[in-house]
Amino acid sequence: MAVKSLQKLGWNLDEHKLKSELKQAGKEHLVYKKDLLEFLLQCDLSKISQPILPENISTLCSFKKPIVLQLTHWRNVSHSLV
Repeated sequence: MAVKSLQKLGWNLDEHKLKSELKQAGKEHLVYKKDLLEFLLQCDLSKISQPILPENISTLCSFKKPIVLQLTHWRNVSHSLV
């Protein structure tokens, strides 16, 4: 499986959780990075990844390596509510 190469790209995947999710989806045959990426883009990352952001993120200035984040909701703060 191409999990190690995806982790270098910032995907903080739990290999056991990912294998379980692939099996549940009937896609345990996926071994190539391109195929895994297509699957991951359709997944809920909270089910297959490990927490990576610190509790007090406001003190964090930058990251040392790339990370992949999935937005679950957002708010347009530049738009006036009036």
